[in-house]
Amino acid sequence: MSAIPSTFVDCALVASDGTGTPVTASLALFNGEMSLSGIAQNGQQVTVIESQGSVVGARKGARSIPTLTVGAHLSTPLDAFRKLILGETASTTSTTSAIGDAFTVDLALSLNLPDGETRTVNLEDCLCVSCELTIGDPSSVSLEIQCLGAIKMTDASGSTTTIRAGL
Repeated sequence: MSAIPSTFVDCALVASDGTGTPVTASLALFNGEMSLSGIAQNGQQVTVIESQGSVVGARKGARSIPTLTVGAHLSTPLDAFRKLILGETASTTSTTSAIGDAFTVDLALSLNLPDGETRTVNLEDCLCVSCELTIGDPSSVSLEIQCLGAIKMTDASGSTTTIRAGL
């Protein structure tokens, strides 16, 4: 790992559906921000139990649903990517079609860092909560995505770490 501080400079976000030969769409972004929140111990929220001002217990509770938020300037047109993540592309299948009718996709986020390293975050069974487009010079996009499945990160050396197990 480099000792040079990393910034979000360029990235590519690739979505793929759940068909045997996945339908994919890519979105290239630059000068943006990414946040991955809601990563919890064993994928569950922890309920802290207090009594008379003292902590008397800590129990695993409801499932925690991580959220990926990306905001950046567009390097490529948004339309094909937006249609795929919202389930508006013909002949596509949700990655979670066996458990419900909400449309989900798998995402691969590749970050090209200024130090020359590339890191990849793979998120499975992602549900687009919000997709906002701002037209300007340059145009930008803001995405809010909930990840129902596994999250894995691959560093520049090719080593993969599972951040969260799947469904």
